Parts: sequence; C-alpha cells; structure tokens
Amino acid sequence: MNYKKNITIKNIIRIIIIIFLFGNVLFAEDPGTVAYKNGKYKKAYNYYKYKLDNGKKDNSILSFNTATAAQKLGQFDEAKNNYLQSLSSENTDLLSKTEYNLGQISLKKKDLQQALKHFKKSIRYDSNDFDSKAMYETVRKLIEKQKQQDKKQQNKKQKNQKQDQQQNKDSNKQSKQDQKEEQKQKNKEQNQTNSGDKSDKNTTDNKKMQEMEKKNITKQQAENILDAAKERELESIKKLIRYKMKGKKIKRSKDW
Repeated sequence: MNYKKNITIKNIIRIIIIIFLFGNVLFAEDPGTVAYKNGKYKKAYNYYKYKLDNGKKDNSILSFNTATAAQKLGQFDEAKNNYLQSLSSENTDLLSKTEYNLGQISLKKKDLQQALKHFKKSIRYDSNDFDSKAMYETVRKLIEKQKQQDKKQQNKKQKNQKQDQQQNKDSNKQSKQDQKEEQKQKNKEQNQTNSGDKSDKNTTDNKKMQEMEKKNITKQQAENILDAAKERELESIKKLIRYKMKGKKIKRSKDW
C-alpha cells in the first residue's frame, strides 16, 4: 500500500516538473508578437503575412496583427487593407481597436472627416476607450477650426474681389474724366489758335490802315485800297483753280 502511494507521488512530481519545464514553451507568445514587442516590425509583418496568406480561412486577428506591423513600417495602404479584413470579427474589443487605428491612418493622410468617422465608430464599440474619445474631440476641433479659417479666407477673397472691381470702376471713371479734360484742353487750344489767326489778320489790316493814314490817306480810301487788294487776291485764287480744273466741268458757286 505504501509502495503504491510512493509511486503515485513520484508520478505527480514528475508531471509537475514536466509542466514546469515545458510550460513556458506551451504558453509562450508567438514569434510575431515577440518580434513586434522588440521593435522588429519587418520580422513581425513577414511572420503574420505568411500565416495569413497560407491559412485555410480568413483570420481577423491575423489580419489585425499584419496591419499593425505594416502601420509601424509606414505601409499605410497595406495596413488599411488588412484592417478592413479584420472588421469581419465579432469581437467588439478588436473592432474598436481596428477603427481607432484606421482613424490614425486617415490622420496621416490628412483626411480629417474620415478620421472622425473611425474614432466615432471606435467609441461605439468601446464606450470606455479614453484614447478614442480624446482623438474624436481633437479631430472635431481641428475640423471646426479649419472651417473657420476657410470662411475667413473666403470672406477675404470676396472682399479683395470687391475692392478690385471698385478700383477698376474708379480707374475707368478717372480715365474718362482725363480723356474729357484732354479733349476740352484741345478744343480750348484750337479755339485760341483760331482766335489768334483772326487776331493776327485783324492786326495786319490795322497796321496797313495805320500806315495809309500816316501817308495822309483817308480812312475810306484806305478801306477801298484794302478791298481792291482782296479782290485781286480772290481773282488770283480763281485763276489758279481754273488752271488746275482746266478741261473739267466746274459747278460755279454764288461767289463766282
């Protein structure tokens, strides 16, 4: 009886020793997880990618692990595709983490609206996830700030356009005024020139009259002489015109 008890105790001890020696191996983390924790993301990615590609069926956890390793390597498109595969899981904790990471990728691509959607879904799957709540509020404020900046820029653009239009109107108005003033000045100068011509002619006639008066010629005689001179001048002009128009039909005016 004692012998049987000793054998039983020895067997139990052996079992305990076996469990102690090999327990760490049986319950140890897989190589991909170890590599990821040690910062060897490429090794972790290759490990999970190999298991995922060679699996008989889709595995949302393997897709998630592959995605996290790809995200660490900066392969955001690869990571996004694998995260989307992991959304087939029914594990709400995994779904919350997946949506959170998808939100982070959207931020990397500067897609604030999409990031906000992912963080909101993450909160729905896990209402106690503080990180998702913090990111949701942060992105929401960024979007609101961006809207305000866009509105200010739009108002500034519209204001500048109105100023440009007003400046163009003022410029056109000023140009018209300048043209009007210029034309007015030309007309004034022309009138002064014509007036000057008449004045010069009158001055010349007056000088002739004065010269004739100095020679004891009466005013009437002087006027007759001037009229005769004008007649001679007119006849000369007529002769010249007749010469130029010789052989052509000429319609006589009242002065001829």
